[in-house]
Amino acid sequence: MPVAERYSLWPQGVVPLVGAGDEEDRIELEAWCRRFADECEASAAGSEAGNMSDAESLVANSPSSSSRAPATACSTEPPRIATWFRGWPKSRRKAVLVGGLIAALALLVAMVWMLCRRGSSRGQDSLTTTVRGSSLPFTRLQELPADSLLLPDSPRPQVPHYVNHYNGSNPLRIRSYPARRDNYFLILGDWGKAGGPGSCQLAVAELLQSYVRRQQEAGKNLLFIGSVGDNFYWTGVAENAWQTAWAEPYGANAASSPTYSVPWLATLGNHDYGNSDPYAFCPDVNPQAYIKGQAYAAQQMNQDRNPRRHDFTRRFWLPDYNYHYEIHEVDLEVIAIDTNGMVEPSLLGGDWHGRAEADDLCGGVAVSAAFLQKVAEAGRALLVERARAGTARTVLILQHYPGLCGREIFEQALPAWRKDVQILCAYGHVHEQRCEGFDAAGRCTNILTGGGGGCCAPEVSLAGFTAVHLDDNGNANVDLESPEVRVREGSCKL
Repeated sequence: MPVAERYSLWPQGVVPLVGAGDEEDRIELEAWCRRFADECEASAAGSEAGNMSDAESLVANSPSSSSRAPATACSTEPPRIATWFRGWPKSRRKAVLVGGLIAALALLVAMVWMLCRRGSSRGQDSLTTTVRGSSLPFTRLQELPADSLLLPDSPRPQVPHYVNHYNGSNPLRIRSYPARRDNYFLILGDWGKAGGPGSCQLAVAELLQSYVRRQQEAGKNLLFIGSVGDNFYWTGVAENAWQTAWAEPYGANAASSPTYSVPWLATLGNHDYGNSDPYAFCPDVNPQAYIKGQAYAAQQMNQDRNPRRHDFTRRFWLPDYNYHYEIHEVDLEVIAIDTNGMVEPSLLGGDWHGRAEADDLCGGVAVSAAFLQKVAEAGRALLVERARAGTARTVLILQHYPGLCGREIFEQALPAWRKDVQILCAYGHVHEQRCEGFDAAGRCTNILTGGGGGCCAPEVSLAGFTAVHLDDNGNANVDLESPEVRVREGSCKL
């Protein structure tokens, strides 16, 4: 048919979704629809030989030819329907066919839109999780019993028993001063803003370095900086984040900085998974290294688990998802556990899009959830093991969530001779700085320290870090609310 005789199947000013804005695609689609309509007319009328019509051949993506295939459903409609359809005017038949195509396309677009809205609504509020079927903001989690975030029993694929592999006998050779009272450590959480650093992270980092400098002048020794997770808020560690979000803001590699070469003892939070680190919760899918046959793929793991980590990050210590670290000279032990397997899987990841991509790579949510559940079980077992085998008078338990420290597990496993051990629980997730529990002597033992500044205005109203000073009596004194460790409320933004 000459181009001049072409007629449009679309209302004036309306361009079809396929090839929208592209005239050539529009013309091609019109030609296809026109051919489809003509062939279906021929099909409805039937051919004398009762063979496959050109319309059927077109739908089957096989060109029509004079050599016909056996008849199919298209050419064997009941005579009544065929006669009824043939009785319509040609223009009406074409309009019905084209209208059906447009309706099908509209339905498809509507379905995609609904799926996108559903995924987006699931990923919007990173501070809310589902606890046993109800939506509960994490700002209230400290009011819940320790087991309130345990997932309900549900069938999950079986994964091998997880084993923690590491050396806990001061492998970084952290040095201490002879007098226990002259040693202290810092704790930080929810820092490392994606695309940052932001002004709030920098304000906290500057306050931290000023604090360390004053302590140096007072003759005090900084043992390490503990990190309670969401270390590279909020999408996990990217290639350049080691430099821009960690080394530079905190002076980790600057010889003039008071925190130069100070070790960091880390654990992982929900925003350390997915997005930039998709295989962290499914290492068997894309292993970077093996330790005694066990796969590792998390980008924050030490170099023997992640060979691609930069040499300048060696003082950032994460040998496994769960580990302990003893400094015998000051009667101190750190136990870091990963509790991400004890919360709803939907909480993990940076946003719904990055989490969805990670799930596709891993093989589904159930795969990562089953793996992290095994990791969490190994963490609880570690608490029991260290309660029985450890000797330190002060024990610091690092993990990410309020209410999931595991203090009761540790206390119940303590032998009689260790019942006077001081247990400090440190966690973040809620972006504030405050003490949430005290011992009989009035010392802070439950430390909410999620004010590292990685997120979020206006939620970060109490940004800062925690300082813990040891004494000569086997205890520790905590400061997390004074102006020395916490920026003025509302003074910093993202």
